[in-house]
Amino acid sequence: MEEFLFMKKAEGRAETTINDYDFHVNLFFNRFPIALKNEKELKISVYEHLAAVSDKSATTFNIRREYLHSFCNWMVKEEVIKQNPVTGIPKKKNEGKIRNVDPETLKKLISLPNLKTFSGLRDYALFLTTLDTGVRPKEAFSILPEDVNLGSLEITIRAKTAKTSVARTLPISPSTARAINRLIDVRLEEWTKEVPVFCTYLGTEMNRKAWAHRMNQYSKKLDFKIRPYDLRHTFFAHQ
Repeated sequence: MEEFLFMKKAEGRAETTINDYDFHVNLFFNRFPIALKNEKELKISVYEHLAAVSDKSATTFNIRREYLHSFCNWMVKEEVIKQNPVTGIPKKKNEGKIRNVDPETLKKLISLPNLKTFSGLRDYALFLTTLDTGVRPKEAFSILPEDVNLGSLEITIRAKTAKTSVARTLPISPSTARAINRLIDVRLEEWTKEVPVFCTYLGTEMNRKAWAHRMNQYSKKLDFKIRPYDLRHTFFAHQ
């Protein structure tokens, strides 16, 4: 496992991805410590492991399958095993999950944040940024002030924080630039340049759980469920 993780680091995988490999692969071997006794035992253990989440969401099933599949592929290349037992198990189709939000609902959502508070300004700017660029929540939470070029209306997603480990530049509209500029203007003087643009009111980094909670609060006011990734899907639906 240690050798596998070193290989992933050498490939330039993000730290969060490395941690996910560590968690999900060990989740399997902690449950089936003798899975590598022989290939038949491994195959049965893999089937049992994935069967345990067969009634869960497609996302949960596919994530567990994907990390284990990658590790088993590596074991095949290293000649630890001859065949990958995960290959014959297909991914689940994630039907009915991806959706875009209609314009009228978006207008109501954007009007909800209290712009007299830092958190409200942040939410408003993050709404516009996501709808403008389709940026992933995790990537957005890592954007630093220096990554924002208001003059050229661009945001840079650094390779270090990009999910694909490849840097890219995202164009933004003037209205989004104004919202981000307003958010940056109210930052506390003691906050260093390492404090992300879309941070908490305490100057700490946001996370997906906290953002999902905020979106849930807005959803209750709208009486319409909107998840963080729905905004990203809406961006792509209008391309």
